[in-house]
Amino acid sequence: EESFKKSISLSDTNANAYVGLCNVLIQTHNYSECLKTSKQALQKVPKNAEIRNKQGICEWKWGEVKKATLSFQDASAWDPNFIEPKMNLAYVLIDSGRFDEALDVLKKAESHPKAKKEDIRKAKVLAESQKFIASGDTFLRQGKRKQAFDEYGKAMGVNPENPAVQNAFGRGY
Repeated sequence: EESFKKSISLSDTNANAYVGLCNVLIQTHNYSECLKTSKQALQKVPKNAEIRNKQGICEWKWGEVKKATLSFQDASAWDPNFIEPKMNLAYVLIDSGRFDEALDVLKKAESHPKAKKEDIRKAKVLAESQKFIASGDTFLRQGKRKQAFDEYGKAMGVNPENPAVQNAFGRGY
């Protein structure tokens, strides 16, 4: 952490130093400091996609989902060759219950030249299973247990290892 701070003090436009410092702050769960650092960095190094992506991660972990969504969208737009913010956007959309939007983002990411097919597949499976669970939960709240179990069964078919599916079935009993 100190070496990154020293590097920034020597050159406050060193984007790699800011990214490195943000990585350390994320690893140590110091999200508020990471947000300060990323905001400071973007003033010195505007439109840097890596820094904006790190800012999005910190906003997401800090619970600022709307800001994180915008940060990931900005980072993707600023550097279309950078796949990480696209994947982060998909996961923040999944966390927000915006499953169809997440699946759209993932579908577009599949054609990206740096796409990691297995990572995208896993994210799509998660989005699809969570979508079925959410639908099942809606039926369950309406007292429609059979429809809820049908949706949970679909989630199980998509992602049998997902413990959230077992939890969903448990809510139904």
